Amino acid sequence: MVNIVVTLRGRLDKYALFLDHLVQRVLPTDQNLSLTIIYFADAHTLEAKEMTRSKLGTIPKFHWSFVPLEDENFSRGKGLHVGAQTINHKSAEESKQGSRQSGNEILFFCDVDVLMHPNFFDHCRSNTLQGHQVYYPVVFSLYNPKLVYPLFDKGVPGVDGQLTISDESGFWRVFGFGMTCMYSSDYEASGGFPDIKTWGGEDEALYEKFLQMKNIKVLRSPDPSLFHLYHQKECLDITSTSYPACLKSKALTEGSQLQLGLALLKLHEGIDMEGILSKRPAPYFSEVEGDSSGPTNIDVRKDTTQEKVIITPQWLFSKN
Repeated sequence: MVNIVVTLRGRLDKYALFLDHLVQRVLPTDQNLSLTIIYFADAHTLEAKEMTRSKLGTIPKFHWSFVPLEDENFSRGKGLHVGAQTINHKSAEESKQGSRQSGNEILFFCDVDVLMHPNFFDHCRSNTLQGHQVYYPVVFSLYNPKLVYPLFDKGVPGVDGQLTISDESGFWRVFGFGMTCMYSSDYEASGGFPDIKTWGGEDEALYEKFLQMKNIKVLRSPDPSLFHLYHQKECLDITSTSYPACLKSKALTEGSQLQLGLALLKLHEGIDMEGILSKRPAPYFSEVEGDSSGPTNIDVRKDTTQEKVIITPQWLFSKN
């Protein structure tokens, strides 16, 4: 069983999309999953709960939990920790009844704007090893579709049509450590998320905890079945220590260097850029943007007793 844990406050449009994708694309082929939603209470709490009940109620045997946190400022780390504790408590109760062994649950910490192909959960299961290994997939992050597709003289497709990997559509989010699979017992052994209340930082802190554990190896790999949807990022608190990192992340997710350059030319020189990238030969495109592929160029797996991080090439997953 893989237990998906999501934290949320508001953003019900993204949440509805996430639930629809889960129901229509994932659960028909893999029902050995559960979902725990930790919702930081606001004016939309009841609406979010009813939406969950309405959409997931179409899958009778699917187990889900909606846990509202009252009077709490949003903290992704705290929400995921509460989610892990909720699952562990349920597992312990089932263990007392003899139906399941406590600590044998696989956790997948996920965001509401991350979608996946169904075979991702096969990767999640096969790349975690209780007491020995946790999985930190590198997510493919999609660029702003309203910027990208017009440059190829194409209309913006639906979300499912955007879940493709290419230099034009996005980049490997090598700086992101938020999506991770691990056994609940290993999460507990790590000490869990630290109490970080600012934007970002908690994911890297948990990752570092696993690196410090002598018995745990970290499998870090590009996963072609996991996608981060584009969304506008707001960086409002200019006094925050995380403000520069937020701005950098916002800039990186808009488009490639070439796409942003073309957008700038259109802004300053009024040049019509619609369809411009569909008119040039493919070899030139590969030459210009080939370096942006990042981790997909990895062709060696490191797996020695001296290595704490195992890096695997993308092609290991190509047949799944």
